[in-house]
Amino acid sequence: MNKLILKRDNIIGMILVAMGFIGFLNTVMGEFSGGEGVGAHFFPQITFIIMGISGGIMIFEKSDEVKKEFLPVTPLPVSIFLLTGVLYFFMLRRFGLTGATLIYLIGMFMLLTPKPLKNFKSVLIPTAIILVIIHVLFNYIVELVY
Repeated sequence: MNKLILKRDNIIGMILVAMGFIGFLNTVMGEFSGGEGVGAHFFPQITFIIMGISGGIMIFEKSDEVKKEFLPVTPLPVSIFLLTGVLYFFMLRRFGLTGATLIYLIGMFMLLTPKPLKNFKSVLIPTAIILVIIHVLFNYIVELVY
């Protein structure tokens, strides 16, 4: 069974490395390329670099290091996660970056936290921290106009 997991992880890792490399090249030479500094190409480039590094880790990770204590991934949480990502995209125009991010993060932490209404601090505290970081990053450091 470990050989099957290792082969699957190698294939997924190679796909991630290839997608990261191709996507990074597209941001450097494609329509995103806007010269030096922070621009429309910056965040996609960072994302593709992280994607490639993650794929490389998957390729070179030994099968003995695979932990067995993870819960199985079922289609329902994955579907909900993907659906909320699409909804977040559509909420950006309606509520702006800060409002859409607030709604998205509260929804995600409500899904991920066991007994979210009882542990509401574990929903609000990370949401507030992430929201402040995103707000400061986009409004004051990058000076994104939206």
